[in-house]
Amino acid sequence: MFDDDERSASAGSRGVLVISGGGSTAVATEDLSSRSAMLRHLGDEAERWRTELRRTSTPDDLPAPLWREGEPSAALVGLGFAVDEIASEARVLAAALEQAGEQYGATERFLERLLGTSGSFTAWIVGFLGARMLPAIVGAAVGLTGSIGIPALLALAIARGPRAFSVAGTGRTLDDWVQRNRALFCNPVTSALIRGFVSSVDDLVAGVAGVPWPITAALGDDGLGIVSLDTSAAGLLVISRPLGLLRETPVTMRRVTASGDPHRPGAAAGTPGRTPGLEGVSTDADGRVASTLGTEGIAIAPPAGIRDLVERIPPPRDDLPQVRIERYGPVEDPRWLVYIGGTVDWGVAGVGNPWDLRSNVEAMAGPARPPENEVPGASAEASTSGAGSYRGVVAAMAAAGVAPGDSVVPIGHSQGGILAARLAADGAYRSEAVLTIGAPVEQIELPRGLTALQLAHTDDPVPSLGGIAGAGSATGAAAEAGSERVIVRREYFAGRAVSGEGLVPSHAISAYAETAALADESDDPMLTRFRAVMASCVGDEQGVVTWWLGVRR
Repeated sequence: MFDDDERSASAGSRGVLVISGGGSTAVATEDLSSRSAMLRHLGDEAERWRTELRRTSTPDDLPAPLWREGEPSAALVGLGFAVDEIASEARVLAAALEQAGEQYGATERFLERLLGTSGSFTAWIVGFLGARMLPAIVGAAVGLTGSIGIPALLALAIARGPRAFSVAGTGRTLDDWVQRNRALFCNPVTSALIRGFVSSVDDLVAGVAGVPWPITAALGDDGLGIVSLDTSAAGLLVISRPLGLLRETPVTMRRVTASGDPHRPGAAAGTPGRTPGLEGVSTDADGRVASTLGTEGIAIAPPAGIRDLVERIPPPRDDLPQVRIERYGPVEDPRWLVYIGGTVDWGVAGVGNPWDLRSNVEAMAGPARPPENEVPGASAEASTSGAGSYRGVVAAMAAAGVAPGDSVVPIGHSQGGILAARLAADGAYRSEAVLTIGAPVEQIELPRGLTALQLAHTDDPVPSLGGIAGAGSATGAAAEAGSERVIVRREYFAGRAVSGEGLVPSHAISAYAETAALADESDDPMLTRFRAVMASCVGDEQGVVTWWLGVRR
């Protein structure tokens, strides 16, 4: 319901939100932005008070020379001057805060471009020189290993016995080191370095290939944008597939319960099915979805805020559904929320869960357009075009009843955020808004006018895998051109020790739920607008929800 009076305060006040985008070149903390908006509002209210004071005066008032002590006209004039001063000062202070935000944004964009340009040139130099010096380096390494390394290893083996080469022991030591040094991964500096490295991969390859630097720079992110992160991902696919890696496979999406149990067709809403078979996506002879969900589903209250949206995203577990679909509004004009989970399987073998590393690379490589003989919503069972996870989402949507042209709001975490951005940019659906959480989507171009919100922790390295924003993206040149994507950033572990489960706790959905709660509490105009758009989409009435689980074939 997105009621500003019902925002959760459970996240407390820990951390600072930094908000940018929304068609502005300013970057400001949530506190600075809300105070500026408050001062603007105060100035408008003071102007309204002044208008009311003027109406209070009458033509019969005595002229100023005849005023006596306690005369109402004198008091009204003095009050009017005071109100004018309040309005003027409020607007001056608001302008000063907004100017501070503009300067903050200009400085940030300058540093980002400096990092991008210097990183690109460094990568090109390393590639150019490394490719030409590699034979000498390899020869020296082989000679050094033969003369020093092998005798040293033999001496170690004699002194320590079999333990010297214990793989299990090495594995435990590595695990212990990783756990003790999680702060290294949950660090804004690490994230910045990853962002720069990812953006420079194409420059490294160009250097190895001997492409002159001026041409490399002209084609890269800071130039024409012809060679960027998506082309690097596509190049990785081209190289890997002859080796039998990162090959796509057909994907089947089946309706399940929230806990991943099989759904029993015809069972009462909310009753877990226990029959051996799963209900899949059926298609007609042309590959189009022949069966849809209609009105069947479990009743669900509309989300109450941004935090509620985040917490409804399916968690990344192999035994749970990866997609949750909610429908609101009348049957003749449905509005859909599509929640998409993150990466579950980090394998490249192409078996089991389609939310894997292979789909990550495919999704980063570019839009997953269906083949010419398919239509939006066609079954993903036979197709191998594009990321398997993306095809799975589209098939689940079609089976749930989503038709081309319907109003859709994609919401995704991690890999799910990439898919949500691709879905919003696809054009097959009428996207009202999109929410991405902890996702590398900086270089994915979104449609103009789309209400887009991006949550990213500066100490979460995953969003940094999207590289440095270049032409056509949310920040950089596109921000100056009026991109309406709003980016909310926060250092999750600012001022406290890294804790929680997993290698990168700052990437967890639970961590982003806390940041979303802070966004719900914010009076920033851009966040207020996002909440208003979402409230308009879902309304106040209950909807229905279904869950979908995908497997590779």
